[in-house]
Amino acid sequence: MPSSRQTHTRNSFRLLALGGAALVDSTGAVVAEQRRRLALLVLVASGRDRGVSRDKLIAWLSPESATDSARHALHQLLYYLRHQVGDEAFLGTDPLRLNREVVAFDVAEFEAALDAGALEDAVALYRGPFLDGFHLGESAEFEEWAAGERTRLAARHADALARLADAAAARGDHAAACVWWRRLAAVDPLSGHAALGLVRSLAASGDRAGAIRHARTHERLVRAEIGGEPEPELAALVVELQRVDRRAEPREVDAIAPPAVEPAPAPGPATTTPLPRRRLLAAGLLGAGVMVVLAAALGGRSIGRPAADDARDADLLAVAPFEVLDPSLQLWREGMGDLLSRTLDGAGPIRTVPPTVVLRRWSGRIDRPSADELGRGTGAGLVVYGAVIPRGRDSVTLRAELLDRVGSLGRTEIEVSGEAARMGELADSLGVRVLRVLSAGRTIGSVRRTSIGSKSVLALKAFLQGEQFYRRGLWDSALTRYDRAIAADSTFALAMVRMALVLGWNPPTAEAYGSPDEYGQRAALHNHGLPERDSLLIVADSFRLAAEGITDPEAWARMWLRALTPVEEAVRRYPEDPMVWYELGEWRMNHEPWPIAGPPSVSLEAFTRAIALDPGFAPSYEHLPDLLLSLGRVEDARHAAATYLALDPTSPNRSDIRLAALLLDPSDSGRAAAEGMLDTASVFTIWLAALRLAAWPDTAETAIRLMRRLGDPGRNAVEGPPWVRDSAMWPQYLASELQARGHLREAFAADERLLLEPSASPWSGFLDPFPTLSLLGVVPDSLARATYGRALASDSGWSDTFTPRHLRGLPWWLSRGDTAALAQFGARAARVARAPANPRMALRARLLGETSVAFLDLARGDSLAAIRKLSAIPDTLCLADWYTTDCFHLNLTLARLLAARGEHRRAGERLERWRWSAGGGGPMFVLATLELGRIAERLGDTAKAGESYAFVRAMWRRPDPELAPYVAEARDGLARLGVSERP
Repeated sequence: MPSSRQTHTRNSFRLLALGGAALVDSTGAVVAEQRRRLALLVLVASGRDRGVSRDKLIAWLSPESATDSARHALHQLLYYLRHQVGDEAFLGTDPLRLNREVVAFDVAEFEAALDAGALEDAVALYRGPFLDGFHLGESAEFEEWAAGERTRLAARHADALARLADAAAARGDHAAACVWWRRLAAVDPLSGHAALGLVRSLAASGDRAGAIRHARTHERLVRAEIGGEPEPELAALVVELQRVDRRAEPREVDAIAPPAVEPAPAPGPATTTPLPRRRLLAAGLLGAGVMVVLAAALGGRSIGRPAADDARDADLLAVAPFEVLDPSLQLWREGMGDLLSRTLDGAGPIRTVPPTVVLRRWSGRIDRPSADELGRGTGAGLVVYGAVIPRGRDSVTLRAELLDRVGSLGRTEIEVSGEAARMGELADSLGVRVLRVLSAGRTIGSVRRTSIGSKSVLALKAFLQGEQFYRRGLWDSALTRYDRAIAADSTFALAMVRMALVLGWNPPTAEAYGSPDEYGQRAALHNHGLPERDSLLIVADSFRLAAEGITDPEAWARMWLRALTPVEEAVRRYPEDPMVWYELGEWRMNHEPWPIAGPPSVSLEAFTRAIALDPGFAPSYEHLPDLLLSLGRVEDARHAAATYLALDPTSPNRSDIRLAALLLDPSDSGRAAAEGMLDTASVFTIWLAALRLAAWPDTAETAIRLMRRLGDPGRNAVEGPPWVRDSAMWPQYLASELQARGHLREAFAADERLLLEPSASPWSGFLDPFPTLSLLGVVPDSLARATYGRALASDSGWSDTFTPRHLRGLPWWLSRGDTAALAQFGARAARVARAPANPRMALRARLLGETSVAFLDLARGDSLAAIRKLSAIPDTLCLADWYTTDCFHLNLTLARLLAARGEHRRAGERLERWRWSAGGGGPMFVLATLELGRIAERLGDTAKAGESYAFVRAMWRRPDPELAPYVAEARDGLARLGVSERP
């Protein structure tokens, strides 16, 4: 009888001990949670190559147990771990070693990176202190060992940060030095070395006022925490800086925790009056606080979910809407929740429930019973609720109650008063007073002032109005409000980053405001002192923008890949925030380069999670219908489109969704309404609706019908991005849909002008059908050979944004067995890679060069060499393959080779992921799906095989002769499996 235990390939699992303890599989799912099993894994992994004896393991894990029972307990732990991870996870019997081919260990990777001098990679791996929050209370020996390791690794991490800072300062990059010193100060706030280094770097970068502020903050912290004085050298430096610039006055955050340190005076006195019964650029532009936020976040914990038995997280705080009786102050009903949540979130252990979640769960009067119910619904142990009360013509009072549902604080009443024109500062002062109360049983540390990023009441009002429109998906209205906020405060980072997000949707008025990247760059510049969840999302885009200023190809790729880290960290820390799930979904969409992008199921999961948390958060619905259609879920797509439209039936920003929903409607009334809408719809609306429906294998071939109507007389063609307004591109869009449905010759005829003269439009590389049509034999071989031959005679085109047509001939040469062309192209790619004009060009040359060498082996009949070389091509090279299909073709070829050798599972896993990178679909995606069906059938997965064959038959109902053999194969496969074809 075969064993039921699992066998695993290289690095099937990952053991995480930095910042906590977890064993995860290759998808990131947690595999082992039981503490003693994790402790055993960490102990064995820490033994590295020398291993750990069983006696030592017993001494650490069961110090008080009798020898026989302790050995039995160890045997049981190993038994369960082998069943979870596999027999091959452990090597040897005594001593025991962990098989690093099966289980990767983040501590080993961290120290290996340090030893290799890869300091940036090392500090990126350090998510937090060793086994942070992980304890074995029954074993003092284990706790002592863990504490020693924690101290040792923390010291190595601090040393790496200091070395990075020193290196940056030595090369004159003081802004980068500030980033590293800030990170060191975040993990060791009392370090005089870090404080002195940061102050020096700030001063050297020209920010003398910032240098003095940090020195004063450090001085207060040292006095409060250890009762000492800062280093004399630091004090002397501050005196010198003040002498140089007498105008530099300290203005910094308020220390809250130490009782001897008073916060800055609030605009009004605190009272106890009861309430009435009634929400990047290069390193030098990252901003001094950005990396501190990211570093601090790596050691944090997530917001907990409420359990059925009313779980109460003592450090989770919900801010309810405030009661507002004056109509002129109604904006602050929800706005006060936004401001206070941002002020309180991340102060010590405090985490806040996202305002959108609060608004969804809040009901009833603004009183204690409703506050308690809000806490029950969100799992929050702390709830703040209150009122905004007008006092005369220009003044207000903010009156709040803090309800402690867990501890001994009970109900605490707080009040501040001041001018209505200083509402942001009043909210900050109220937040400071709330935290002062909370600091009685917690170490709160420092508090941001004006945490939303602006003191201007005009900017705050416009921003909060923009937030309400943004959450409803009303792009034009949101744009105007964010624009007003930026006009009132040119340093308002949150308004800028929202502006960039909205402009990405291309509303009709978008061009009047500039490019999204411009606002993203400005947001990165002013990303100072913001709450963690906001700053993390700005950091992600900063990394993407920062890549554009990097010349080294490897560094460029690493910077791109880093963009996902803060987004994933935001999701980990704030799993109840719909905004961070929405951001993750956007980053995983196919409009980002692979391997950042992923299969549609990944984005769909993120967007679905955002909607579950807040069904009214409109941006999360935007991609839902097309993602569901791409997965064959037509009824779900109809429902998603209808739900989105129901959020705001009159929204002018959803015309394409409305048109797509009508076209998906099988009723006569739906079709009639769609025809009426088509008569007046703009080119942009029709184009978007066609793209949404491109993956729908309907018998009417609706996407083709829509693209045919782009050029109707009198059609509005002034909205949307330039590649949609360019009428020369309309035949290409039609050709792309035609070839996807198997009408290859008609596609060639529809786009003959661009097929023969691609220079007729600067956007011709966007969805160019030429490579696919040539590969399938529709383009004459003479034309294909002449086109691709240009790459053998010239270095032109390697640095273009879109990969030019003549550089995309590798699959065609392989299909023709042209070894001479493959060899020449590989030699030219290698030459270009040695002297690139930019990092994208270098990576593209490496990608195409390494692929051509593997294809050459295959053309010569050496499939084993081709498999080895294709498998060795790193995914990071695909970052340069934006809007093209080079990585798709190499992975399709590799999957076919693996399947031919009987490695069906490995072939299927690779193809399942990479087939979605096929440049938006088309015939090659259909052929990849057919290959997936073949593999699934060989593996006995009849459901997936039948689904794949049915998709091929549905997409190619009336194909050209070149595709007929594939359709016949799919039909025969369905007959073998007894599966019906799609209607």
